[in-house]
Amino acid sequence: MKLLNIALALIIFLQLLLALHQFRRHRKLKKHQQRMVEALRGHRFWRVGMARVEFLKSWPKLSRQQALGVLIDEGDSVRLKGRWYGAQEDFEQVVSKELATLTWLAPHPWRTANLAWVQVDAPAGPLLVCAETLANPRASREALADMVRSVFPGFALPTGAGTDFSLEKNRFSLTAMVVFLALLLFSLLDTYVFNDYELIESQVARLLSSPALLVAAGAALVGVGLFSYRRLLAGQVPVQESLVLALFVAGALAMAALPALKRVDQVLAKGPSTWYAYRVVDRVVHLSPVDARQGLPTLRFTKAPEYWAQVPTGSEVQVPLLRGPLGLWQLDHQRFDPPILAFYENANPK
Repeated sequence: MKLLNIALALIIFLQLLLALHQFRRHRKLKKHQQRMVEALRGHRFWRVGMARVEFLKSWPKLSRQQALGVLIDEGDSVRLKGRWYGAQEDFEQVVSKELATLTWLAPHPWRTANLAWVQVDAPAGPLLVCAETLANPRASREALADMVRSVFPGFALPTGAGTDFSLEKNRFSLTAMVVFLALLLFSLLDTYVFNDYELIESQVARLLSSPALLVAAGAALVGVGLFSYRRLLAGQVPVQESLVLALFVAGALAMAALPALKRVDQVLAKGPSTWYAYRVVDRVVHLSPVDARQGLPTLRFTKAPEYWAQVPTGSEVQVPLLRGPLGLWQLDHQRFDPPILAFYENANPK
């Protein structure tokens, strides 16, 4: 354990050193960019980030751009000036608007560092250009789209390139939202409103502590998430929105899994709940099964303390439980609650 703590502390220390190094390097580039900006009084220019085409394939990305600089509109041509991060080398490239070919690259969490880019292909070589904004897809899209419209008015931006994507206008994203809300409502309403059966707490804890079950459930959720993500991308939903919607659908499915299994077990059960004998262990209140051979779970009740206070420790009580072919023990509140409710009604007469 001591070695593990030392290793974790070393990793955190190295991360802090890397963050400090990145900050100092970025600050130097910002100062250089500011000096270029101050020399451009009276010119049409934009602060930009730049990168080589290979930047899209690199992972992990230690910075969101490979260079900081300016884009200067000179009428028939565009001048790109900046300084590369790594070697701190200055560069300058003049691109003819007539000869340049532009390709719009939408924000992507990994490929584009969550920024919108435009690839400028020119005789001197390709270069990636982005508007200098925070790592926010919306701000990056809007700023870059405005710059491209102004500098390259003949370039046709893709539909919705500079605007927010409307989830409700795409049938794939709309379907994902409906599925998410349906699963969420089912899990909440079936658990707290419409279902009179409650899964035993000790059994839930045992299920959640089972490595095999956790691995299987995790694999299923990852599979659902990846399938949803790929379907959304195929339906022309942007990467950022596809990722969020896929995570929402997988999360809602995780919430709805136990309520759905409870319902299935109730439907497949051969009959109604059965009364089982339990012994009161202490005043918390813990109940243990009288007959341990039946495989009954232990019970713990934290509600209705006044009712359980009247039940002597060591005495036997009857508890209605339902168990179907899935093996889930469920407390039948429709048969279990009436004596408790009657106790409080008699204790607090109107």
